[in-house]
Amino acid sequence: MLMSSNFSFFRGKWDVLANLGESAENNVYHDPHTTIMKLRLFGETLTKFILASENIRETYDTRQVDRINTLRREGIIETELIDMFETICRKGNRASHEAEYGNTEEAKVLLIIAFRLSVWFMEVYGEWDFQAPEYIEPTEREMVDVEKLIKEYDEKRKLEEQLKQAREKAEQETGQEKKERRKKSKLFVQRHQLTEAETRIIIDEKLSSAGWDVDTEKLNYHKNGTLPEKNRNMAIAEWNDWN
Repeated sequence: MLMSSNFSFFRGKWDVLANLGESAENNVYHDPHTTIMKLRLFGETLTKFILASENIRETYDTRQVDRINTLRREGIIETELIDMFETICRKGNRASHEAEYGNTEEAKVLLIIAFRLSVWFMEVYGEWDFQAPEYIEPTEREMVDVEKLIKEYDEKRKLEEQLKQAREKAEQETGQEKKERRKKSKLFVQRHQLTEAETRIIIDEKLSSAGWDVDTEKLNYHKNGTLPEKNRNMAIAEWNDWN
């Protein structure tokens, strides 16, 4: 039996999300690369549930960037939430192409971001009276049977059935229910402030995707005396604190 985790509240209704979140937690100290990969899949699955709940169908070749763009274009979620989904997606894509990518501290921040998205999803698409548990930083655990977890959440038939149920429910919705969802979503964003670490990882990933060199440890004015260079876009950490 899996140990309780920050994602246990998905159990019973969205087991696939619970398994992905717990798998990501269980590997954060031993294998942060795997954690980031699992969170990428977590983000993809969560957006699938959102689109299904909005009765928006995907094609077989829909990519995560397409899902996020649909959420943005349709005005389904706020910019702050889009940023979170994009950060998890981009970090996960990088991990899928770089075997050694990722460290524990980065993976832990991404876990918190995934938890925030999970609470938002529960409040908006799950139970409107949902009371979010306090986030508890994962502790280092013994290695778990990852292959067993993969078998649990990689059951496409089960996932497709849950998505089908979400779409069927969406077909019966009224316009008022959708308006109430948007209201709940906006209130969530207003209530929850990101930590400095969460904000930094989101901003850094945006800069990186725009072609900037980003490395908080190496490109650091305070620690390494890093200075701007001509014809090079550099995100220098702690530069504003000293200039």
